[in-house]
Amino acid sequence: NNETHAWSFPQLPVPLGSTTTITTGERSSDDLNNNQDHRSLSPPWSFQASRIHYQFRLVPIKVAAKYCPKEEEVFLFHFLGMTLGGIFCVEYTNTPIGPYREVAFLSGLVGRRSGIGAWASHIVVDSEDAAVYGERYWGLPAEVLPIDLEE
Repeated sequence: NNETHAWSFPQLPVPLGSTTTITTGERSSDDLNNNQDHRSLSPPWSFQASRIHYQFRLVPIKVAAKYCPKEEEVFLFHFLGMTLGGIFCVEYTNTPIGPYREVAFLSGLVGRRSGIGAWASHIVVDSEDAAVYGERYWGLPAEVLPIDLEE
């Protein structure tokens, strides 16, 4: 498949010289990066990102329901037939599996016992390791494609 996709996102600026840290648990990515066999590591992880883009969109509940899990413990938040979705794009600079970029298409705002978050219906990453770990640890299949973030 030689299709090229291009998307434009408003940037949520991260000041020059700083990073944003996204943590999935208590271990730091520095600790994990010191382990030579990162393929055997499991979460929790800490990710540092240099750029984050988030574009919110209202998504019709009928569309969002097609992509959100049907499990009883997952609740799809909605109001007047709409939920909050959008596109999330991030450039991770320091992770246990190395730097990579990710674009997630968010179908809706969901809640479960562990908290509130956005459900990703489709994910694209530019690293094979990121795709493998996303599937293995979070059950999120991702397509591996080149991702170019422009200023």
